[in-house]
Parts: sequence; structure tokens; C-alpha cells
Amino acid sequence: MSDKHLLDSDYLTQLEHNKNAIDSAYRNILSEIDFFLQTSDFACLSHLLAYMKDGDGILACQHIGKTIRYRIALEIVATEHQFHMTLFSSGCSNHTELWSKYMSSVFCFRRILFSMSDASVTEAIDYLHEHVMSPIAAYCILQNELPSYAEELQNILSDIFSDFWSPKEMESFAAFFQTMRCYHE
Repeated sequence: MSDKHLLDSDYLTQLEHNKNAIDSAYRNILSEIDFFLQTSDFACLSHLLAYMKDGDGILACQHIGKTIRYRIALEIVATEHQFHMTLFSSGCSNHTELWSKYMSSVFCFRRILFSMSDASVTEAIDYLHEHVMSPIAAYCILQNELPSYAEELQNILSDIFSDFWSPKEMESFAAFFQTMRCYHE
């Protein structure tokens, strides 16, 4: 047996062995997201993020890809709360709505980036105008979902949100990218 086959076999064995724990962790995460969205209990959010990073929830994050995106969305919300910004989760009352908002935002960014037609770009911009997000949310989604294109989209998103973001928010959005450029140099 090749080493690759052994690794695959070990991984699948581990996955099968942990299946119940993974499923349980995932269901717990979804339940806690729903609770948080219905109560705005930020202590609950803090515990949930810790559970997803270091607790039993890490199993779900390691084996269920969707969980990583939930964690990103929740980290965005926690950061926005810390800086007293409008929350990415506003308008979401359950995990399904949060998922939809996150993925729709990602999809809109991709439509704008790859502009297949003027109509698709216009539709994406309209969605983003109807579902305005903070500079933190826009930056985090770009860095996690489209890191190779983040700087390319920076100016486009600045233009899209210019009527919605304050001058300070516009400066912050630009500063996030400047910080990353300095970090990578």
C-alpha cells in the first residue's frame, strides 16, 4: 500500500470513528448560532467561537467545510460588535439566513470581479446596496474567499459602498489593505 493510500485510509477511519462527534458538534454549532441570532447574546457568541476554535466544535470545522464559513461570519460579527458597527448578522434570525447572506455576498463579489455581463454586475451591486455591510465584513470576506483578488476589488467595493460608509469607514477599509501590503513586504 502506498503512503498516500495509508493517509487516505487513516483519514477515512478517523472520520468514521468521529462521525457521531462531528455531527453532534455541527448540530450544536447551528443551534448556538440560532440562539445567538435570536438573543444577540455576545457572551454566547464568544463561547461559540472558542468552541469552534479550540473545543469539540473544532471537529466540525475540520470535517465540514461549511462550518469554516460560519466561523468567519461570526468572527466578522464579533469584530463589528467590538467596534460598535452595524452587524453583518443584522436581518438574520437563524443560521440559514446567515449562511445565505454570507454566500450571497461572496457570490456578488465574484460576479463583480468576473463581470460576465453588465446585467449580472448591476444585480450584484443592487444586492450589496440592499444588504450594506461594514468595511470589516467586506475586507474579511475578500481575504477569506478571494484573497488573490482582494486588492483588485478594493477600489470597486469602495465605490459601491461610498454612499453608505462614512469617511472614517472608507479610510479604515483602505487602511486594512495598506496594513496587509506592509505585512507581506
